[in-house]
Amino acid sequence: MIIPISKNKLYWIALSSAIVALGLWVVRGQQQSPDEVWRAVSGGITLTAFISLMFEQWLWKYFPEYITGTPHLCGTWRGAAEYTWNEIDGAVSHGSIAPFYISLHQTFSTTTVTVHTDQSSSTSASCTFYKDAGGAWTCLYAYENKPMTRLLDESRPHRGAGQLTATLVGSNYQLELEYWTDRWTRGQARFDKSLPKAVSSFAAAQHLFGATT
Repeated sequence: MIIPISKNKLYWIALSSAIVALGLWVVRGQQQSPDEVWRAVSGGITLTAFISLMFEQWLWKYFPEYITGTPHLCGTWRGAAEYTWNEIDGAVSHGSIAPFYISLHQTFSTTTVTVHTDQSSSTSASCTFYKDAGGAWTCLYAYENKPMTRLLDESRPHRGAGQLTATLVGSNYQLELEYWTDRWTRGQARFDKSLPKAVSSFAAAQHLFGATT
């Protein structure tokens, strides 16, 4: 059985390796001048910092998920959403949004989820992945929604929470999103296509997928 290494453990392993490496440089430098020892130590610190930065930003994507504990989902996904909300009289109304885009910006230690529609955008405040008993990856996050300026009179900014589930089908992931808002809106989105570039706006997502409407 392969046990995933948590991110905290990986950081401690990296830190311990750096300390050992620096210790060896110091030992080797006992017969050298102080300037030579300082240059060796400085070089070790710089190299360690550079490798850590490269791993945080890019290198982690080349490691298996059972090592990093995070699926590689960077990019923009296109789909459609259906949602419900409660009217003042208690009746339940239904609506839909299409196209409905979601962009995932990832580093080794962070994941940012951004939703783009033609009416608003939402950005996650926090996101944590875990793997459920069925093998699917789930990301729980809180978000803040900001309507387009032209719609502020009829739609106010609001907050909510989302649950993003990534299921491996063959060699590709399929995403599903459930979300809730403080306006008593509940919705679910499914995505049928993805591209490896994460974008920051609805217009950019449309351009990315070649949409004309």
